[in-house]
Amino acid sequence: MSDERAVVKNADMPKEMLNDALDMCARATEKYGLEKDIAGFLKKEMDRKYGPTWHCVRAVVKNADMPKEMLNDALDMCARATEKYGLEKDIAGFLKKEMDRKYGPTWHCVVGQHYGSYVTHEAKCFAYFFLGHSAVLLFKFG
Repeated sequence: MSDERAVVKNADMPKEMLNDALDMCARATEKYGLEKDIAGFLKKEMDRKYGPTWHCVRAVVKNADMPKEMLNDALDMCARATEKYGLEKDIAGFLKKEMDRKYGPTWHCVVGQHYGSYVTHEAKCFAYFFLGHSAVLLFKFG
């Protein structure tokens, strides 16, 4: 195995399961070169060992004007929302309410695959990223 170490930013699973996931990830990165193949391997292995319905998605931040901790919180909240809700409007509502609760009111959120936007935002309160196939526009204004 490689000498590279994984950095776990946030986990909500038993330690044994997390260690299994990290081992699976190490095996996948040695075996595959493409991210989609690594993700597919991880999903199949987690489904096999812990039951179906696991997902492996990577957030791709396209543009952000916010502190790194706030951005990481937003990404974590969005990942939780996508696990909990199936509809984009519900994911957006969850993310907006959680950001209002943690960082004060007047957050706005748009989630979807096809939309245009042009918004004004407060300084250090903007993020545009993809989680899976959905784009997420998150900003504070008002």
